[in-house]
Amino acid sequence: MRVIAGHYRGTRLYTPSGVAIRPTSDRLRESIFNIIGPRIRGKRILDLFAGTGAMGIEALSRGATHAIFIDNNAQSLDLIHRNIEKVSAHERTTVIAWDAAYDLACLQDHAASDIIFMDPPYHQGLIHKALQNLVALPSCNSTIVLEHAAQDALNDLPIGLFLKDQRRYGKTLVSFLSDML
Repeated sequence: MRVIAGHYRGTRLYTPSGVAIRPTSDRLRESIFNIIGPRIRGKRILDLFAGTGAMGIEALSRGATHAIFIDNNAQSLDLIHRNIEKVSAHERTTVIAWDAAYDLACLQDHAASDIIFMDPPYHQGLIHKALQNLVALPSCNSTIVLEHAAQDALNDLPIGLFLKDQRRYGKTLVSFLSDML
């Protein structure tokens, strides 16, 4: 797994052992950034269920100003810290050990994010819980890029969120959500 473009281009990131963490493939990450890439520069990023931190690090590489990484898995948190260290991005990152499906009170003292990457574990019913927590934030007017299994349908989005676009990549869907039509 490597950083696709930008300042950290070509940097190989640390990857998990085992199957507990499912990192976004280079090819899928490249496809997502081909869609949203021009909007990254100067933005604040939130990487929920961050896994290895690859999405947030890719955004930083392409000119995002700051990235917050949230995960509650010890192996993921270790990988995120190691990958941030590998690209020397400490001053532009915040790592929070937190369960995003429970609530997002951990973000109360942080500035609002412009783009949110969300890649919850598949088939665990975490999508709607995390989206509800996002819309409960006082300043949630972000673009949400949600990676999920095709079987995990997005029925009944929380009030205030709208599906703007959706792309299929094999068994994975990437849904682009916004709070504006």
